[in-house]
Amino acid sequence: WLYKNRASAGILGTPNAKSGGRMAWTIRTNVVKTSSSGKKTTTQVENHKYLGRKGDLVMTGADFTGDGITDACVLVERGGGVYTWGVRGGFFQASYIPGAKGSLAYFRYGRVGVDKPFYVNVDGKSDWFALLRRVDSGYLVLLQQPFSGEQRTINVGSIPDGSIVPVPVQQDDGSDYLAFYGTSNNQTLLVIKDLAGNTVSSFTVPYAGQVTVGNYGPGPGEEIAISSQGRFTVFNPITETHRVTTGPSGLAADSININNLG
Repeated sequence: WLYKNRASAGILGTPNAKSGGRMAWTIRTNVVKTSSSGKKTTTQVENHKYLGRKGDLVMTGADFTGDGITDACVLVERGGGVYTWGVRGGFFQASYIPGAKGSLAYFRYGRVGVDKPFYVNVDGKSDWFALLRRVDSGYLVLLQQPFSGEQRTINVGSIPDGSIVPVPVQQDDGSDYLAFYGTSNNQTLLVIKDLAGNTVSSFTVPYAGQVTVGNYGPGPGEEIAISSQGRFTVFNPITETHRVTTGPSGLAADSININNLG
């Protein structure tokens, strides 16, 4: 939230007395101050911001402004049948970094009840708004860079049964593949497509599991983890290799989240 390549502990909480009905966002970080004598002191501080309401769709991990720092984003469905994307660049920066300024922009993109929203990095520079839309020939992915207005449409054809939205999987150049996944007959099927709509890889895991994305080990780009009851299968779509491990029951930590605050 504050710097490139550095994480801060954060909590996304329910509305409180100060938030006016909005969701409460909190991060904790260390602030270092230097006195006139040159002595440095470190203080742990929390900063609170308010954005979104219960029932909104919150996207975390996206950088729509292209400055290398995560932006806050909330999708609002409050009438009109169109999604409103509320993007806050530099959401927490102004509180900690002298001279930093936050920004707020609203964009209307996508039809409620028709499109499934997500985000994807198209060019290795910034994330774009993305929509999954069903058509007679299969599925389309509609893309728009919010600030430049550039748009693209990708025909991805058929996808696994049960797929809701694709998950972006980063390559070494910063652009993404799209991982579609569904479960049936106690199996998880992955189909990975490039941003021209071509299938570049597929993989089947012999159990129904939770799919997450992250840089889980050596090798190019990000990997896909499928977890269920302490079993973890990690698949790299670039090298088309996988490894299996075990651990505590739970979910693998991932680099992207799309969360409904219902």
